[in-house]
Amino acid sequence: MLFFARVLGIVAILAGTRRAVAFDSWFVDLIDDSITVLFPPVRVSAHLCRVDQDGAIELSRRMSRKGLVHDIHREFQGFELRTRHDGWDHRILYVVDLDCDYAIPLLRAANSSGQFSAPMRWLLLRDGTIAGNSMAHVDQTFRNMAVYPDSEVIVATKLRVEDNLAEITSVYRPSPYHGVITENRGNWTMDGGVRAANLHAASRRRRNLRQTPLKSCLVMTDPDTINHLTDYENKHIDAVTKANYPWMLHIASRTNATIDFRVTNTWGYRQENGSWTGLTGMLQRREIDIGGTGTYLIQQRIGVIDYVQLYTRTK
Repeated sequence: MLFFARVLGIVAILAGTRRAVAFDSWFVDLIDDSITVLFPPVRVSAHLCRVDQDGAIELSRRMSRKGLVHDIHREFQGFELRTRHDGWDHRILYVVDLDCDYAIPLLRAANSSGQFSAPMRWLLLRDGTIAGNSMAHVDQTFRNMAVYPDSEVIVATKLRVEDNLAEITSVYRPSPYHGVITENRGNWTMDGGVRAANLHAASRRRRNLRQTPLKSCLVMTDPDTINHLTDYENKHIDAVTKANYPWMLHIASRTNATIDFRVTNTWGYRQENGSWTGLTGMLQRREIDIGGTGTYLIQQRIGVIDYVQLYTRTK
């Protein structure tokens, strides 16, 4: 396995009003199997209220034997402080027991700090054998949260006690204008492990943005370029803009989105007051979703905007 075997820490705080229950190992095997199939190598940060101190120690031992670097927490206290340090850790997988009293406040705190965006990953555990514990509750929880197509929020629902059958689903929203969509990701059993419905990346599974309106910007140094984006006239003038414009229309069509373009005459440069002009400034201020004209990768812009490589043949 590609995981470190050293335990980073165990936090098993016994204070609180909710009674800890006996240690149940089914979710330890589920976590291990899910990482193997659904996630890249990760560090696990588990938030599980339903284990006592002995259970937390046993859980840590088992996770260590399986090669999982981890920390275990029984309470919500300190979560926001910990996530500040985890913000740049691209290997982190948060595991949360949705049946804990603090689960919803924890998810809201994560949403407020942008923890549902890539590359953060979430595995949510819930016991579907409890009366009234339906997926409708999960949909209600995430209906106003920023679980957009780049997110990876997986819900494992225990359906049967006898063989620990768990249904695996993903939840996301195409955009702020749409509700929660549930994806079937497969199932898990103690003996059979994870049976994935498919192993496609989110970018392939979530192509339909359902007419989400996107905003973009085109850089034009010549005002007349607006009249010649598709007729191949004056190809040497604003060549990058004219080459990228059809790609933007293709992306919108491929993802079933609409796109509205703004126009500027500069790619954007840093001002003395720290603000940015042009295309870069619009991206920084989140006035647009995607830049419609390619721009040079320069040091000043790194950390301000994200660059995406256009993979296409050039001959």
